[in-house]
Amino acid sequence: MSRTASLVAVGVLGVTIGAAAILAVQFIKGASEDEAPIIVKNGSTTIETFDGKWADDQGARWRNDTLKTHGNELWVRVDFTDGTSSCKASGHPVMIDYSQPGFQAIFNFANGRTNVSPKGGLTGVSNQLLQHGNHQDGGHITDVRVNGQSIPGCDSTKIATVLDEVRICSSASQLACQ
Repeated sequence: MSRTASLVAVGVLGVTIGAAAILAVQFIKGASEDEAPIIVKNGSTTIETFDGKWADDQGARWRNDTLKTHGNELWVRVDFTDGTSSCKASGHPVMIDYSQPGFQAIFNFANGRTNVSPKGGLTGVSNQLLQHGNHQDGGHITDVRVNGQSIPGCDSTKIATVLDEVRICSSASQLACQ
């Protein structure tokens, strides 16, 4: 092999190694990014995703399609409009009860995604918004539970009267749920 051909081969090898290193760093960086929080607001049960889209999983639930990682845990923060402190918990499933009898939004995770069911009880308003009920029906969120248990400091009377929003995160590192 000539000296010129050797230098070209070394240059191509260097570019290939450099490109592989950049791809590896981007893959690792992408894998470390968590899903953005899912926000549930009162007045109706309005469920909003910020970095993905709600997709029909062809089953009984909606799934939040993102390219972000999921820590296989759910972190919850409940905020109130009266300025009192938030209450927090972690675990799964997260269950949000609505004043309409028989409806409960259930958040869980599967296959690296946050899911919510029942699909039939939630209308897909847009790619990023699911809703049950509306502001005119007089309904409201009545309770938020994690692992079937009420969240300490989150009594149902307070949730029914001064709830601002419920934030559900896939990781404890999300500031929105701390």
